[in-house]
Amino acid sequence: MPPTVPQSSTSLSPEAIFQAPPWRGAGGRYRLGLSPIDAAQWFPQRISISERERKTALLRDEREQVLTCLERGADAAALAARCVAEHLQQSHVESLEQASLLVPDDLCVMQRSGDVYELVAASLCSPSYWSLKEKIGQPLWAIHATVDGLNEAIGARMQRFFERLPLQRIFERRNWSMHTDADRFHPGVQPEPPLPAAAQVLRSERQTLRKLNDDVVLFTINVRFAAVSDLAGHLDAAAEMRENMRCWSADERADFGEARYDALLEYLKTLLEP
Repeated sequence: MPPTVPQSSTSLSPEAIFQAPPWRGAGGRYRLGLSPIDAAQWFPQRISISERERKTALLRDEREQVLTCLERGADAAALAARCVAEHLQQSHVESLEQASLLVPDDLCVMQRSGDVYELVAASLCSPSYWSLKEKIGQPLWAIHATVDGLNEAIGARMQRFFERLPLQRIFERRNWSMHTDADRFHPGVQPEPPLPAAAQVLRSERQTLRKLNDDVVLFTINVRFAAVSDLAGHLDAAAEMRENMRCWSADERADFGEARYDALLEYLKTLLEP
């Protein structure tokens, strides 16, 4: 039976994923894919009651896993919180934790240290198989070091983009992966899927970057889900997905999971070549 994707776990409807799929365009999985957006689209939706409750519970019960701020990042975190609050026309917001409860997004604060940007503070309530405790204080290249081939593919371009990012301009990108459920909170290691591809879910992240001053960049992550089986009603998106996947490198397939990759391609074949 296809998984149920509860509306409380998703920021946009599944149709929004398929109408402009994050896998659109061939050329591999590792792409910056950053495009400028209007400031009004930075946080297009306020946080739902259910998501605020979920975040509040995690901040209480899993605090060390979802919220942290290095001493050297205190000023940067405060700046990020003020920027989010001002954008939403909210007052009495003094911390990154308070700001994170205004939006469905995770908030990650990157600060320049010499020639690199480091993760110095974050409210991360929707990790996709990575640990905030392990990544805090790390520069960009080290944060992505566990992803096979990612630094080689786009690491240098990512660093240059951070360096050249215009002040207060907002840029957006999206990615996607497969999960066995629609749970937002996955801080551990991703297992190989025990379920067939059609019984899993697509997880897509809408990410934004905004340089707040010469040394601080706020990185936001907004998660949405759709059932893989919903591709049956969006065959154009399914065809684009297959075209994109066929361009992946060996490293990209390994990071995605070889078994997961093969199962998804086989499922797409059943949809597109019945």
